[in-house]
Amino acid sequence: MRERWSTIKLSGSSAPKGDRDALESAKKELGPFRAEHRDDLLYLCPCEECVEKFIIDIAAKFNARKLLIESAPRQKAMQQSFQRVSDAARNLAIALIELDDYSRIHLIEPDEIDRPYLERLYQAAAASKLPTPETEDAPATNGPFVETLLKLDSYVSLRSRSLASWNVSEPVVDRGGNTNVVKQWFGPAAAYLVSWCWIAFENCRPDTATGSENGPFVAFVNAVYSYATDQIEENSTLLHWTKKLAKPLRHHDRCLRRYGQIETELEDLRAKAFTQEVGAPIVELERELEIAKQALLDAAIALNQQIISPGKIPPPS
Repeated sequence: MRERWSTIKLSGSSAPKGDRDALESAKKELGPFRAEHRDDLLYLCPCEECVEKFIIDIAAKFNARKLLIESAPRQKAMQQSFQRVSDAARNLAIALIELDDYSRIHLIEPDEIDRPYLERLYQAAAASKLPTPETEDAPATNGPFVETLLKLDSYVSLRSRSLASWNVSEPVVDRGGNTNVVKQWFGPAAAYLVSWCWIAFENCRPDTATGSENGPFVAFVNAVYSYATDQIEENSTLLHWTKKLAKPLRHHDRCLRRYGQIETELEDLRAKAFTQEVGAPIVELERELEIAKQALLDAAIALNQQIISPGKIPPPS
C-alpha cells in the first residue's frame, strides 16, 4: 500500500533553517526602522519587532509551501485513485447484485446469529442492508448497501470529471512536467515568497521595490530565502518570479492606494453635516469609489493569473 500524502505530516517541518545572523541580514535590507509601533496599517508596521515577526512568518510559510509542493500528488494520480474507487464500488455492487437467493439468505440471515462475536460483526458490517432474496411475500431487492455503492460510483466519477475540467471549456490535461495539484491550486512557492516580500519591502521602503536584478528588493528576497532555507546561493527561480511579478504587484499597489484615498475622502465627507454642497461631492466620490474598486479587483485578478494559470482547479475548502 502506498504512503498516503497528508499536509498534517509536514507540521513542524517548516521552521526557518537559517540562524540569527541570516535573519539580521534580511532585516538589514529593510532598515532603518520606525521607532514607534503602529496599529493602523493594513499589512505591516515598519517597526523592527513587527518586521522581524513578518520575515519569520514569510520564511516558515515559504518552507511549508515548498514541502507541500515537493510531495503533493499529481492531478493524474488523483484521477487514477478516483477511478480505482469508482471501479471498486461498481464491481462490488455488481457482485452483490449477482448473488443467488441461497447466498443472499446465508448472508442476511445467518443461522448462528446468537453467537456474540458473529452478531457484533453482523451489525458492524451492516449485513442487514445486503441484497434480499425473493420470498412469497416480496420480490428480491438490491438492498441499501448496493444503492450506496452505486451512488458512490456516480459521485466519485463526477468529482473526477470536475477535477479534469474545472471552469474551462476543454478538459485540463496532465502533460507531465514539474507540476502537481498544490502547485496548480496555489502557484509556486517562489511566487509566494516574492509576493509577501514585496509587501514587507513596500511597507518599509515605499515605492522603491523593482524587478531589477541588482536592486535592493532582489537582495531582500534573496536574504529571506537564505534565512528560510540556510542556502546562500542566489536562486534563479526567485529572480524569474521577481521580474515577472514586479509590474503587476506595483499596479496592484497603486490601485489599492487609490481606492484607500477615495474611501478616506468619502468617509470624511459623510462625517460632516449634510448640505447640498456636501451631497454632490459624495455622489461623485461614490462613483469614483466603484470605479476604483473594479480597477483593484481587475489588478488582483491579473496578479493572480500571473501566478496561477486561469481555469485551474480550485483549492479544497
